[in-house]
Amino acid sequence: MMKREQASTLAVTSVAHFINDGQSAILPLMFPLLAYFVTSGLLIAVIATVFYIFSSFASPYATAMAERSGNMGKWMGIGMLILAAGTIGMGLAIAPSHAFPAASYVLILVFASVAGFGSSFYHPIGASLIQLSFEENVQGIALGTNGTLGSLGRALFTTISAAVFTFLAIGHDNYFALVYGMAILGFAGLVLSILVIMYFSSVKYASFARKRTAKKRVSLGPVIRRTWLLILITVVRNIQSTGAFIFLTTYILSRGLLSYGVGLGFVYTLMLAGPVVGQPIFGRMSDLLGRKTSLFVTSVGSGLFMILFLLTSSLFPYSLVFLALFGTFAFTGFPILLPIAYAQLPPESRATGNGVMWAAIGSGSAAGPIITRFLAEGSLAGSLYASFAILSACVIAVSFLSFAVRINENNGTAA
Repeated sequence: MMKREQASTLAVTSVAHFINDGQSAILPLMFPLLAYFVTSGLLIAVIATVFYIFSSFASPYATAMAERSGNMGKWMGIGMLILAAGTIGMGLAIAPSHAFPAASYVLILVFASVAGFGSSFYHPIGASLIQLSFEENVQGIALGTNGTLGSLGRALFTTISAAVFTFLAIGHDNYFALVYGMAILGFAGLVLSILVIMYFSSVKYASFARKRTAKKRVSLGPVIRRTWLLILITVVRNIQSTGAFIFLTTYILSRGLLSYGVGLGFVYTLMLAGPVVGQPIFGRMSDLLGRKTSLFVTSVGSGLFMILFLLTSSLFPYSLVFLALFGTFAFTGFPILLPIAYAQLPPESRATGNGVMWAAIGSGSAAGPIITRFLAEGSLAGSLYASFAILSACVIAVSFLSFAVRINENNGTAA
């Protein structure tokens, strides 16, 4: 039976996951409107890449700082606060776009980096809080349950974002909708993050607060050498899934499948709803059948169902079945990958270890928008259709490396 402290840890970190991932899911619904001011697809891809670079590579710094503070949960909330402030800032940065377009673009990049830095806190810290509270043989299902709320946040915020932008555009223009829409969505995240900070500041559970321990330096070289295949698989997988996540709106609009509105947000909700049930299922699979099996199945599914969506997109909306399955398999790494990373470092540095692994595997997310957009240029693949297809085929190819990954399947940790 789950203890009270375990239940509290799971409940609060899951709500925080909902807020964090929901805020991060605003970008793809923002970009079609931003295209009226920033006409180059590659420049918009740079904004997404900047966000994901800071989201991924700031994780070791953020988690090390949280460990030293003595209250990791509080710093998780502070990260969410920074993410909300960056979201508001991106909206405000659009304000001078008519008179000073270059300055506006630079400001958007600055605030995208702020938002990305804020989003770097949640995943390694949230995972560490859960892993400190649950035994290894149930960590997969606990992380999967937590991941469900993150998936739900992404699924709901996409439709909410589309609805807010569409409503604000009535009687106004895209400029007005973006500036005030980002402010409204960011302010909601700001209020919720403050509540999370207040909660973690008031509790005394050992899993929320850790005393600073030995100043032992952890050598990252052996960890990277042992997990380079895992990193390779995840980088390729994240390039494909993040590229699709960012540019699916552009693909749908450019092919005339839908016009901008709440319906477009609903397509994202449908794609992201699958992991709501998929994450605990795959988390439990990883506990029972091992990380290799889960890693292989979810990777193959990510590539295969995106290809099937592309092949049947002329039958839209029936093709959305395959898009929903793509989302179910693609956005499930949280309960599978982090248990492996967590077990590779000594207890006093496991949160930092989660941050390092998140930075490594998150590099795929950072590269995804640029690579996807670059491949879609006329001199290369020539379209987003071809770009999505090529990257999906790459995911299927590298998924077979899952069986070469060194994992101790008795407890899901690295051998």
